[in-house]
Amino acid sequence: LIAMSVPTAHPILSLYRNPLSQVVKFLEVRHRDSFHVYNACPELPYPVTQFEALGGKVVTFDVQDHTPPTMAQFLQFLQDAREMKKRRPDS
Repeated sequence: LIAMSVPTAHPILSLYRNPLSQVVKFLEVRHRDSFHVYNACPELPYPVTQFEALGGKVVTFDVQDHTPPTMAQFLQFLQDAREMKKRRPDS
C-alpha cells in the first residue's frame, strides 16, 4: 500500500505534488498490472488513461476536501483492496 498526494501533470503544481509522469513510471517499473489508484480528491482530477494502459485500475471516491469519507466509502475501499489482494497476493 502506497499513500501519496494527488498526482499532477501541471508543471507548477508538480513543485509540491507528485508529478504524474514520475508516478506512472514508478508504477510501470514496480507494479505493472497489479495496482489500484484510489482517488479521494475529486476537486483535483488527473488523467487516468496512463494508469489504465499499465493494467492498473483507478477508483474514485467523492470525498470533499477537509472532510472524512463516509462509512460506506470507507467500507467500499476496504472491500476493493481486499479483493485485489486476494487476486494478487504478491502485490
